Amino acid sequence: MKKRRSTWQNLLIIMAFTTILIVIITFLVYQNAIDLIKEENCKTNMYQAIQIEENLTRVIEQTERLTAAIDVANETRSFWYSEYPDKIFDDFYTMLGSILTSYTYTMRNYMSSVMLYSHSYERMQSQEMDSPYMIKGTAMDALMNADWTATLEDMGTEKVRTQLVVRAVNNSYPYVLTMIKQSRSGLEWGAIAIDIDLTKIYSEIWNDTEENTSIWVLDKEGRIIIREGKNELYADTEAFEVLSLFEKTTEEVSLLLEDRDMPVTYAQRFMEQYGFYIVTVTELKDFNQMIWQERFESIGIGLGVVVIACGLLLIYAYIAKKSMKDVLNLLRNPLDFQEYISQSEREVQEVADYIVSNLQLNAALEEELEKRLHSLRKTQMQALKAQINPHFLFNTLNVIVMLIDEEVDDSQAAQVTVALADVLRYSLADDELVALWEEVEHTQKYVTILEQRYRGKFEAYFDVAQELMEVRVPRLVLQPIIENAIFHGISAKEEMYRGRLTVTGRKEFFAFEDKEMWAVRIDIMDNGQGMTQEKIEELMKSIRDEQISMSHIGVQNVAKRLELLFPKQSKVEISSEPGIGTKVSLIFPYNVGEEKE
Repeated sequence: MKKRRSTWQNLLIIMAFTTILIVIITFLVYQNAIDLIKEENCKTNMYQAIQIEENLTRVIEQTERLTAAIDVANETRSFWYSEYPDKIFDDFYTMLGSILTSYTYTMRNYMSSVMLYSHSYERMQSQEMDSPYMIKGTAMDALMNADWTATLEDMGTEKVRTQLVVRAVNNSYPYVLTMIKQSRSGLEWGAIAIDIDLTKIYSEIWNDTEENTSIWVLDKEGRIIIREGKNELYADTEAFEVLSLFEKTTEEVSLLLEDRDMPVTYAQRFMEQYGFYIVTVTELKDFNQMIWQERFESIGIGLGVVVIACGLLLIYAYIAKKSMKDVLNLLRNPLDFQEYISQSEREVQEVADYIVSNLQLNAALEEELEKRLHSLRKTQMQALKAQINPHFLFNTLNVIVMLIDEEVDDSQAAQVTVALADVLRYSLADDELVALWEEVEHTQKYVTILEQRYRGKFEAYFDVAQELMEVRVPRLVLQPIIENAIFHGISAKEEMYRGRLTVTGRKEFFAFEDKEMWAVRIDIMDNGQGMTQEKIEELMKSIRDEQISMSHIGVQNVAKRLELLFPKQSKVEISSEPGIGTKVSLIFPYNVGEEKE
């Protein structure tokens, strides 16, 4: 009874955990959906601001193209620089009317006038943009809209100067954005001015029928110059509550304001070319409704998933508990239970068979593990014995005595003594992994001792890539291979010759048994007596063998330690030809600065 209560308690814990997990996932999905709704609304509002910027840019560029067309006309130049322009007035009117008719068809809704000013003769000509684009051209017309000339300055050495001025015509209604283009020829200059009616441009740059979006255009001082229902030259941002968010910044601003009676999205862009700010504000009338709908849907889906999950857990618990009871009965009384097994209960028998099989497999694995640990201990002991070769120590001491007895330069004996001390110190250190540069430095000192011993019978070359110097390698991984190369390769060659030992290291992409990865490849090559293919196969067999072979202890020691440190990700390759030489390659993972446990 107690066991049954414990089982159901565990089931309740699982159900509670599952419910909490589903609630968390549902909340995250809901929050993500809300974020997507907000982001989409902000993106839509920012897209509207981009549209307005493009439309306003188009209006200004059209106006600029019109000033350029008027500027290059001969009649315009004549008006500016001729002493008696009345002689060509007829031609001038015809030209200007033609230009205006062709260039301003799409601009007639917002363009109010075109004006010329001659600095040389201080005269001005005005043309009001009323259909059919004919020149009125009276002196009174010019005087009625001449205050823009007060913004003109001497051009100095400039040939062309263009500016945009927000103004009221003669300081009264209507309010206009005036594009002024000054041109200089020689020492004289003139100007063209085109007025854009700010009371009409709103519908030109924003023709969306969506009533819940409002737009504003502000100048670089932060004053409103374009808005719906404009009735003053400038308006302060304080007149509009939502514009309290406005800041003079060149960065894009995109916000969603929920803490209001009516949530709104606010977008702001800066027109760097003209120094204007575009602001759009969209009221989200259905935003709260969308949020509540998403909330109800998320709660409904979450509750549904919880009910389904709990129901499935109950069904699974019932089936699992019945099956476990059958398995326990089978394991306790296999002979008595066998006669009650029906066709539908053979799965229980199969489960029991698997359990017994796994128990047997675990026992076998434990036995195999014990064997491997025993082999590892033997390998480690052999490695410790191989680190300090007594013959090498005695031979080195004899070399030192010989150098002293020969009364040669004492520096040679001292050099060999220091190298021997460093080699012994390095060999007796405890840490298993070292940087490759330490291993190479130790190996070079070891080779220095051997060069003194063999009195110039061989020469050694080291060429290890700099990028490998911080790679972690087993301590004394090179010395046994180099020792074999010199003792069994170079020194064993009977004829007189100059031995050569080469150690190279490179980084390459290598395919091990379980995966492909960057690896370190170190090649130790000699030009000694070499080996036959049968000898190579015997050596490779000793590497694969679990038993220690004293005749191949050096290579076997290195191979075993690499396999222990990098299971299935290390390799030892041997190639040789009798009388030519031998190459031993050590391949293991490229692991800069990592400590292998």
